[in-house]
Amino acid sequence: MSTDGPMTGWKDYEQFVTELVGDLAQELHGQGCRVERGRRIPGASGFAHEIDASVQSADHLYIAECKYWNASVPVGVVLTFLGRMVDIMASPEFAGLKVVAAVFTTKGYQSGCEKIGDRYRIELEVVRDRSDFVVRYLSRVRAALQDTIVLSDGVREEVKPWPSDG
Repeated sequence: MSTDGPMTGWKDYEQFVTELVGDLAQELHGQGCRVERGRRIPGASGFAHEIDASVQSADHLYIAECKYWNASVPVGVVLTFLGRMVDIMASPEFAGLKVVAAVFTTKGYQSGCEKIGDRYRIELEVVRDRSDFVVRYLSRVRAALQDTIVLSDGVREEVKPWPSDG
C-alpha cells in the first residue's frame, strides 16, 4: 500500500507507519536501512517481540507499536510497549544501537500515557495520514534549528526563531 492511499484497517495502518518511519530513517541514515513490518525482535529475555514497524540502520533501531482503533490508547498499551522496548534495549544483539520507540494511533491517548512516554522517551504520535506526520516533524525540525547549529569548525552560532507560517 502507498502511504497516500486510503487505510481500511490495522494492516494498512501498520504498513503506512512502516513506510513513514522507513522514509524518515532512510532520509537520516541513508538507503541501507532494514525496514520491516511485523519483525520478531529478540529481547535479552530470549523472547522474540513482534514489533509492528521497525527500521534498523547501522547505529539506530526504530520500533513502533501501531493502534488503528476507534478509541484512545490506554496506558496499559504504552506500559506493555515499554516492557518490550526495555527487553530489546538490553539484548546484546542491539548493543551500541540507539533504540528509538514510538506508539502511533489515529485517535489519541488516555490519561497517564504522556507521563510514561515523557519519562521513558517513547514518542506518542497521533497520525491519520501522511500530512499529520509531515507537519509534526517539520515543526520539530524547526524547533531544533531554533536552538543552535554546530558548524564544521566547531563554532556555535545562535539561530533566531523562524517566522510563523501564518
